[in-house]
Amino acid sequence: MHGNIGLTTFFYHAYRHTNNKEYEFIASKLLDKVFDNINDNIQINFEDGIVGIGLGLEYLIQNGFVKGNIDEV
Repeated sequence: MHGNIGLTTFFYHAYRHTNNKEYEFIASKLLDKVFDNINDNIQINFEDGIVGIGLGLEYLIQNGFVKGNIDEV
């Protein structure tokens, strides 16, 4: 799962810049992969853990790439 939030952010920005739907699709699939890999054994750290995922998700929500309430997610 290492780096998928960063890649997700990249592809959402690429989509916004080019309006190429393929980039949005890739970003969405990467985000699904991140959520699918969250489990009870996930690290707490920033680099490859729940803190990094939370920060990345907060960024995606605040910048309008995805909809959601970070307090509920």
